[in-house]
Amino acid sequence: MERFGKGPEQRRAEPKVPDAEQLAYVDDSLSESRTGLGARFSEIKGRIAAVLLSVGIPAFEMPPARAVEPVPTELSEQIVMETLSSPVLEKIREQGFDVRVTLPIPENTSHPSYYLIHVGQLHEATFPGFDRLVAQGKVNDFHKRLYSIYEPLVTACKSPIFREAWVGEELSGQKEAEKTTTEVSDTIEKLMNASPQSIEDVLTLLTKVEEWRPKLPHFRRHPQAQVLADALQVAEERITAFTKSLPSDVKDDPRLEEITFRIRLLFGQSTISTLQGFSPQFNASSRLFYEGKVDLFPAENAKANEEAIALLAEAETAQGRVEAIIQEAKTLFENTPESKEIEEVYQDVHADSDLTDAEIATHNLRLEPLEVARKQFMQAHTTDTEEFKRLTIIVANADNAVHDARELAAYAQVEKFLNTYPDYGGSGTKCAVVEYGHDHTFAESAEVWNVRPDVKVSFGIIEIYDPTLGKSK
Repeated sequence: MERFGKGPEQRRAEPKVPDAEQLAYVDDSLSESRTGLGARFSEIKGRIAAVLLSVGIPAFEMPPARAVEPVPTELSEQIVMETLSSPVLEKIREQGFDVRVTLPIPENTSHPSYYLIHVGQLHEATFPGFDRLVAQGKVNDFHKRLYSIYEPLVTACKSPIFREAWVGEELSGQKEAEKTTTEVSDTIEKLMNASPQSIEDVLTLLTKVEEWRPKLPHFRRHPQAQVLADALQVAEERITAFTKSLPSDVKDDPRLEEITFRIRLLFGQSTISTLQGFSPQFNASSRLFYEGKVDLFPAENAKANEEAIALLAEAETAQGRVEAIIQEAKTLFENTPESKEIEEVYQDVHADSDLTDAEIATHNLRLEPLEVARKQFMQAHTTDTEEFKRLTIIVANADNAVHDARELAAYAQVEKFLNTYPDYGGSGTKCAVVEYGHDHTFAESAEVWNVRPDVKVSFGIIEIYDPTLGKSK
């Protein structure tokens, strides 16, 4: 292996992981993750792997998942054709997606079996900076493609869309969508038409702005999100303009002090709001829901989601400790005779730019045992320690909570839906459409679910996926 001309090891730059507080928000009383938990876990695992590889130690492996045999292509195509129609498949492939069966429904069960159609989605970007705008643009384009396939898909399956990270027990249908859209439209109209001419007008408009400005981020997936943001901006500017050009008969009104105080609370130090940080998002299932074309049902329960978030936070802390352990081991090794001899070899190499092949070979022979000693030292002070093994368990627990446990919760939610709404779509569903991050696989956890003695519904798995995206799990 060529060793020279590269200098000391350098750690590659790592992408930033979003802060924990960026995870969740409330949207129409439904809790929803602002970034994919699976994607966040993959970043944690990737950073740990990178820092281990930087010192020549292979990344530790997650406990092996339950093995599921690949489904032969011919059988997969047959199942897909039996479950969906040719026009639906054409629409899916027309948008650049493909379809495959990863787990057939079990045979000879005493209870109903359904195919869970996993629509692999991309999550909203939440990290700060210009890169977020670029990433969010890609997410929006992805969801615009999903938008075209959802309506025929849910019609073929007679299914609502089971949404990742939504929690609750009720079906969100057309009546709720109409109520929300009416509320948003009425608010936009009131904000845009308001032109304060008196203190009373300002107080009324300010109250409406105070009510809706905090709500704005929770409606960023609504088709009228940008219009609502613009209406709030106009209202805020009119309030500010009035307070800056007061009619002579109201300059001494004691209520002006209250208005000034409330404006500062609302806008901060500036007197005019810029609504910084607000960015409407095109989400396929939300857009269709608000348009009254699909119904939504939660694919998660609150407990599984909260446990996943908590364990993910522990894994992030573990990641930081792993990096610290590696750095501590590096510092310790720098004081060893082997480290000093390695440095001497590199100094000799850099001092002579005209080394012959024989001289390079001699230096390599000298380095071989030193590199072995370095690797053994690093392993003894990192992966072989009890602390590192404990950290590995923390990361493995987060992997289970983020992936397997939440997938099992999705099956429970679909089972609950079929039991609660037996007449949904007429004769019930033959497949359940589940919108979940594309990193999830579902096949292994579905096989675990199917062998449980208490299940009332068994599942096979069909994936709708973008073939240009790889899974990081």
